[in-house]
Amino acid sequence: MTNFVHLTNKTEYSLSEGAITINRIAELCESFQMPAVGITDTNNMFGALEFSDKISSYGVQPLIGCNIKISIPNEYNSDTLNLDNKYFFLNLFAKNLQGYQNLLELSSLSYTKYPENNALNLSDIYNMKEGLIALTGGRNNLIEIILNSGKISHANQFLINLKEQFNDNLYIEIQRLGNSNKKNENSLLNLAYDNSLPLVATNEVYFESPEYYEAHDALSCIEKKQFVSQLDRYRFSDQHYFKSVDEMESLFHDLPESLLNTIEISQRCSFKPEIKNPILPVFIKGAENTEEDLLRKISNEGLEKRVMQTLKMKKIENDEESNQLRSEYQKRLDSELDIIINMKYEGYFLIVNDIIK
Repeated sequence: MTNFVHLTNKTEYSLSEGAITINRIAELCESFQMPAVGITDTNNMFGALEFSDKISSYGVQPLIGCNIKISIPNEYNSDTLNLDNKYFFLNLFAKNLQGYQNLLELSSLSYTKYPENNALNLSDIYNMKEGLIALTGGRNNLIEIILNSGKISHANQFLINLKEQFNDNLYIEIQRLGNSNKKNENSLLNLAYDNSLPLVATNEVYFESPEYYEAHDALSCIEKKQFVSQLDRYRFSDQHYFKSVDEMESLFHDLPESLLNTIEISQRCSFKPEIKNPILPVFIKGAENTEEDLLRKISNEGLEKRVMQTLKMKKIENDEESNQLRSEYQKRLDSELDIIINMKYEGYFLIVNDIIK
């Protein structure tokens, strides 16, 4: 039986960030015999439905998550700590329908409530934690940001606060992607053990294989408006690829429970969004005219108004010319209306017309 599944994948829907397609993730899961796989695009759920549909078609369980950007609370961003970062990230996964709805709401809030930086407040997360599993985050997680300042007690306090909110739905995320991740690993492990919190191994996937590293590096430069040749810029590790189970087992051979917990999380996340046909409200109900009749009536009235304006503008007074003009546009309108009505979109156009008015 497989002992590991990838939870944190940045797809092409992590705009200018992820460089692996949903279709390719599905193929890799099939190749590596992974029974489940997660999606954690940054601050958006754009790919959730496509991901769910495509991944499940391969007999693989989709795990719907999101990498949420959060403003660092004032108490952790004081002069005492002297943190360089203004934001941190949590990986959140939907356990059920409630969790999925909360993820959608949080994603929307980041753009509507905080348009200047798309960073939620921690209180927003706590208010919508129902049905969610939280992973402490990969790079730029607050625990390691605080540890970088040498304030272990502050990191521990933040972890205690998270645990009070999420209880048994909180996991300490461990990554081994190079020296930057090794720096705080011992402190992170001690904090996890001291607070009786489970570990989970992730690889924060951005691209398919090591051969795609340079292409992804160029993509990252485009997103940050930098040059590949710049020396003073952040570089991703070439290890951010979709590793096989064997590779992950070798990498975390000393922490087998962190691998098994990826399976545990997949078993706890039972929700799968389904594709549904669009449901439009009925524009008119109980009236004598149908939506088709009303659309034709409004359209023809609008056409007559515009024909009269055109005749006046072009100073056409001859009946033959005016009838020819009217006939030409009437033929075009009837053709357009037939297309709309045959596609059953008359209600949609009436609704849009109503909104515009």
